[in-house]
Amino acid sequence: MGAIMINIIGTFSNLQMFWKDPLVSFVFRLCLHV
Repeated sequence: MGAIMINIIGTFSNLQMFWKDPLVSFVFRLCLHV
């Protein structure tokens, strides 16, 4: 269970770094609207 939590936290921090790319947030918003 602990390993899964660490994995989720690691994925979330990767997403936060990824999110700084404006193209990524644009594509994500596009996907949400579709």
